[in-house]
Amino acid sequence: MQAPLPVELQGQIGQRLREAYIELINEPVPDRFVALLQKLKQREEESKEDGRDEK
Repeated sequence: MQAPLPVELQGQIGQRLREAYIELINEPVPDRFVALLQKLKQREEESKEDGRDEK
C-alpha cells in the first residue's frame, strides 16, 4: 500500500488538472462532431414523430 501524496503535491496536481480542463472546455467543437450531433437530433425528432421513441 502506497502512502498518500502530500497535501501540497495534491494541490499542485489539482491545479494543473483544472488548467488542462479549462483549456479543453474552451476549445471549439470540431465541425464533424457538430454535424453528427445534428444528424442524431434529426433522427430522434423523426422517431418521435413516427411514434418510435427509441430510448
